[in-house]
Amino acid sequence: MARHFLAAACLAFVGACAHGDSEGGAPRLSAADIAPTAGAGWKGSLVYRDYSPPQGEVTLAVEADIAVVPGGLSLTLRYPDEPGANSTDVLALSKDGARFGGDPVIDRRAEGGAIVATTRAPCRDDDRPATCEHLYRFGAREFAIEKRDRFDGETAFIRRNAYRLTR
Repeated sequence: MARHFLAAACLAFVGACAHGDSEGGAPRLSAADIAPTAGAGWKGSLVYRDYSPPQGEVTLAVEADIAVVPGGLSLTLRYPDEPGANSTDVLALSKDGARFGGDPVIDRRAEGGAIVATTRAPCRDDDRPATCEHLYRFGAREFAIEKRDRFDGETAFIRRNAYRLTR
C-alpha cells in the first residue's frame, strides 16, 4: 500500500512535462531561479496524505540529487525505507518561464534567500476533479515542493504531499 501511494505521490510531484506559451504579464521562472538547488546531498522528508483508512499522514525519509538540465530540473529521489520507490524525474521549465512541471506559474517571489514559485492547474486526485497547486522553494540550502488540492465544489485547499529537503 505504501509503495503504491508513494508512486502516486512521485507522479503528482513530477506533474506533466508539457511546454506552453504564456500570457503577457504572467509571472516567470528562470533557470537562474532554480540553479541554487543543483547538487547532491539533499536530505529530508516526504509527508503525504493517505486516503486509505485511517486516512492520516505518512512520513518517509528522502534523499535527493538535483541537477539543472536543459529544459528543467532533474531530480533523483531515494527513499531509504522504500528503495523500490526510488526514481529520477524531470520537472520541465518552459522556454519562456511561464510553465514549470507542465503547469502555469501563477506566482514568483524572493523570500528569505530563496525563490518561491507557485503553479496551478486543473487535475484529478483520488479519482475526483480538482485544482492542483504546487509550491516550490528553490534555495542553496533548502528545497521544497508542496502539492495542495482543492476538490471541485470545495473552497479550501488541502495538503496532498510535501517534500522538504535541506543540505
